[in-house]
Amino acid sequence: MARLPFTWPRLLKALVSLCLLAYVVWLVDWHQVAALWRDGRLYQLWPGPLLLTLGLWVAAARWRLMLAAQGVEISHRQALTLYWRATFFGVFLPGVIGGDVVRAVLCQRATGANPAVIAFGIAAERLAGMWCLAAIGTIGVLLLPDALKSAFSVSLIGLTPAMALLIPLLVWAALCGRHVLAKLTRPLWVATLSAAVVRMMDSLARVPAGVFSKVLVAGLVFQFSEILVFALFGHILGLTVPWHVWMFVVPLVYLATVLPVSVGGLGVREGALVWLLAQAGVVSASAALLALLIYLNRVVTASVGAVLDGTDERLTLKPPPLFDQLDK
Repeated sequence: MARLPFTWPRLLKALVSLCLLAYVVWLVDWHQVAALWRDGRLYQLWPGPLLLTLGLWVAAARWRLMLAAQGVEISHRQALTLYWRATFFGVFLPGVIGGDVVRAVLCQRATGANPAVIAFGIAAERLAGMWCLAAIGTIGVLLLPDALKSAFSVSLIGLTPAMALLIPLLVWAALCGRHVLAKLTRPLWVATLSAAVVRMMDSLARVPAGVFSKVLVAGLVFQFSEILVFALFGHILGLTVPWHVWMFVVPLVYLATVLPVSVGGLGVREGALVWLLAQAGVVSASAALLALLIYLNRVVTASVGAVLDGTDERLTLKPPPLFDQLDK
């Protein structure tokens, strides 16, 4: 496999990830880990990879729906294989969109479809997924008791409801105003961005409402499967965290990974989880152990993608030049 070129932004992201992850590991009470091992409770974590696999299965179905709406036909098995392989690279590649870029490259090589069409399918799927996160977080906010709401800042409480409202509004505005956007020709970067938005909105307008509804339902199922892993692992660790707190905290954790300061969100995700659970009254050591277990569960599940990538010589990934732009 070709090496990714060295860049200072990539190095800084790696350092941020390592520092944050080291801090989380330092917070872990290893006596608690030993006690869990002796009690046999660590073996109860086995449903974690299965739940993430179920989530990937649903996510692949969601992606396949978006591709089919644009005339790109692939089997569900092929979509799942590509999604799984891209998930593995997304764990380790710099930038939170690394896995999506890999998925686009693999899909283009497997289907020969127009790269712009594939890129739209992934972008629309991700946008729908972000709205699903925001919607679940909004439900969590509505269910939070006043005592817990006071433990979080107003900006955190209002983040997911604001996103749940803004995402549809912005999409609607872009759909209605795409003819105006098409007339923007200066400066060059505005023209380029406007043209990209117009193409995406034109493609979105061709997606049947029924298909997009199924994509949203699949997105909600996928996000709930992730939340269920957090709740399950928290229960095994003896954390008394109600469901509505998980529905509020987990979307914020994943939204934090959008910040372009680490490798694949590593460290940011774990640090955000520790901090948010601490505000909800969870001991930092237990929250840190939960964050570490969630990360290891993600790595174990994603590693299946490495096996799949190595067994198909025709589609073994060689990083394309597009990766050079991930950190710029």
